[in-house]
Amino acid sequence: GAANPPVGVDAVALVASAAQPEEYLLGYLGPYRLLRSDLLVVTMCEDFLVSSEKLRKLIDGVHAINPEVKVVKTIFRPRPLGDLSGRRVFLASTAPPGALEVKAEHLETVFGARVVASSPNLADRDRLAADLDGARDAEVLVTELKAAGVDTVSVYAEKNDKELVYLENVPVALDGDLEEEIDGLEALARRRRERR
Repeated sequence: GAANPPVGVDAVALVASAAQPEEYLLGYLGPYRLLRSDLLVVTMCEDFLVSSEKLRKLIDGVHAINPEVKVVKTIFRPRPLGDLSGRRVFLASTAPPGALEVKAEHLETVFGARVVASSPNLADRDRLAADLDGARDAEVLVTELKAAGVDTVSVYAEKNDKELVYLENVPVALDGDLEEEIDGLEALARRRRERR
C-alpha cells in the first residue's frame, strides 16, 4: 500500500494490485516498501485485467529490488455471507463489467445462485438506482459492504420485500498458498522478536 504505519514491526506484508501502473510499485517509494517487505501479495492477477507479460515484468522488477521477498499472485472471488443455492440473485458490485461476469459465474458455479441481473455501479448511486430496476425478478440482492450497498441496495431490498445478502471478496492464490505464507510471516515475526 501507499502508507507506512509509524509503528515498529518484525515482519511486513505488502499488498499491491497488478492492474495499477507498474511504476507505482517499482518507482516512487515502491522500492522502499519492497525492501521492507517479506511478503508481497499481488492482487488483481486476472487475465482480462493484466497480461501475463506485464505480470512477469512486474514480478521480475520486484525481485530485482528485493530478491528475498516471497510473492503470491492472487485473484478475488466472492463469498456470500448467506445461502444463495437455487435462488434468483441480483449482484451489485464495484467490479468492472469483465470482473462482474467472473463474479456472477463464480456465485453460480460454487454457491448455486442463479444470477438474473447485475450492476457494476455500486460506486455510483444514480446509476445503481437505475440498475436496480433489473432486480425485480431477483429473490435476493447480493452486494459488497460499501456505503451504497447499505444506503441504496439495502433500502431497495426492504422496500421491495427482497432478501439482502452481503458478500466478501476473498483473495485466492494462483500459485503458492496464501494462508501458509501468512502463517510463515507470523513465525518469522516471532523469531525476529525473540532475537531482539
